[in-house]
Amino acid sequence: MKRERAAVLVEHVLRALDDSRAEWPLSLITDVHVFGSFARGALEPHDVDVDIEFEPDLEWGAHFARCLAYGRDPFSVFKRSLTGGKRGCQFQFNFRDRADFETTLLWRRGSTFHTALERLHAIQADPAAGRAERDAMLPEFDGLDQWIPLAFRERLVDAVGSGAIILERLVLTDGVVISEQAHEARNT
Repeated sequence: MKRERAAVLVEHVLRALDDSRAEWPLSLITDVHVFGSFARGALEPHDVDVDIEFEPDLEWGAHFARCLAYGRDPFSVFKRSLTGGKRGCQFQFNFRDRADFETTLLWRRGSTFHTALERLHAIQADPAAGRAERDAMLPEFDGLDQWIPLAFRERLVDAVGSGAIILERLVLTDGVVISEQAHEARNT
């Protein structure tokens, strides 16, 4: 995607956070950082890598347990609230302490929307900045890395490396989806 479109997506995230920062779950957010090719100034980042730092509360714990019990993504409430369903942002959660690279702070609890926008627009475009090497990649993940969160890829790479599992890529032919469960999962 073009850098301008990526910036609009991040502005949307920041606006959504500013508009609903007092409402759960956005009230849990303490920091928003960007990293990866967009933060380095790439003119055509593949996506925007966003780290959401947050402090869990009891409601989060209950929500997390319910999601795990039903096989749902507990972080989807953040993603949906921040993006309104728009694609193009790759989210990590409470990732900053594990990152072995710099992240760029956009928003911190107490920051104004204006300050966050200034930080966003201070990231200079750099024609020499390209897409970063993908961490925790296997050939089986090629083209799928945006759909498989980094934490999952790391564990899968470790499991393959230790011989605990074997991964094989299976390409499915297009067809009509008839499973009600698949349709429900797609809409959550």
